[in-house]
Amino acid sequence: MKNMSIKLKLILFPLLFIFLIVVLGIIFSYYNNVAKEKNYLALQSEDLVQTLLKSRITVYQFLQTPNENSAQVVKSNFEEFINDISDFKTLLVTSENKKTIDMIIQSSNEYLSAFNQLAQYKIEESKNSQTDTSAEMKALINTMAKV
Repeated sequence: MKNMSIKLKLILFPLLFIFLIVVLGIIFSYYNNVAKEKNYLALQSEDLVQTLLKSRITVYQFLQTPNENSAQVVKSNFEEFINDISDFKTLLVTSENKKTIDMIIQSSNEYLSAFNQLAQYKIEESKNSQTDTSAEMKALINTMAKV
């Protein structure tokens, strides 16, 4: 450094400064994008939770007034949830998260299949004006509650 002329030092310092600013800008941009992606995933997962809650509420509404229309609403809400979570799976990177999503999809399909059986019983029960819950229906409700 002592052998360098003042003129060279004055030129080198701004170039070094510009180089550092560019490198820091690239690093900042990278980590900013990583943070944005994680935030987007968090927002998407919150939307999935809301969709699941909406689906579960429609099941409760079906149990209050069992008919074909409310059963169809439940089925369409759960199908929407399953489609949304399948789309969400494509955004994930780690295999552990993808396995978790697969388990959620499997559980949702089991729940939907148990609901289909329950819906048939409840709709027939409401058509026949029965108020006593059969043992089969209690078993189905227990199965749905476990899922």
